Amino acid sequence: MQKARFDPLAVNFNFVVIGVLLFGVLGALVATNEYGSGLIRTTLAATPQRGLVLAAKAALAGLLSLALAVVIVFTAFFTGQGILAGYHAPHVSLGDQHVLAHLLGTVCYLTAAGLIGLFAGVLVRSAAAAVTSMFGLLLVLPVLADKITPDAVTRHTVPYLSMNLGDEMLHHHTGLSPGVAVAGLAAWVLVLAAAAAFSLCGRDA
Repeated sequence: MQKARFDPLAVNFNFVVIGVLLFGVLGALVATNEYGSGLIRTTLAATPQRGLVLAAKAALAGLLSLALAVVIVFTAFFTGQGILAGYHAPHVSLGDQHVLAHLLGTVCYLTAAGLIGLFAGVLVRSAAAAVTSMFGLLLVLPVLADKITPDAVTRHTVPYLSMNLGDEMLHHHTGLSPGVAVAGLAAWVLVLAAAAAFSLCGRDA
């Protein structure tokens, strides 16, 4: 019975709960480091097209998050599965059904967390506030929402919180299809990107 419930991927990827917060903080710091030092005024003076500034920061945060996520996720997978195989415990390989999809979904989730952190940083303009926002959005809010007694509202909202969408991409147990989870997470990024662009273009540095 215990072997039937054993999920090798879950064992390897328990770090994602904290990892997603770290990626969000990394993205937030990309956005807020210039605000803290005052260099944002120089940047905006040199590049009046503020949308280009945001796009450049988003590209930097996205590529950095993507590269780190690929290295971390696949290293954790191969190392963890190798250890399990060494102890003759149930394990999976990259070619097993849905394994690669779950790994790529985890990479997308961590990358999205980095972008969410970036756009949140642009909105709040403070490293401390951005880190607090990431903690609340990615960790506290989903935990609190999952404790609410299910009703017609929560059944149609809680699964679409960013952390629950990311968890679906890793474990596939919330009832949403992987395509819906990817689309939902992309919607989070796009909505925050639009809000950040509006804020950056509409406020003084």
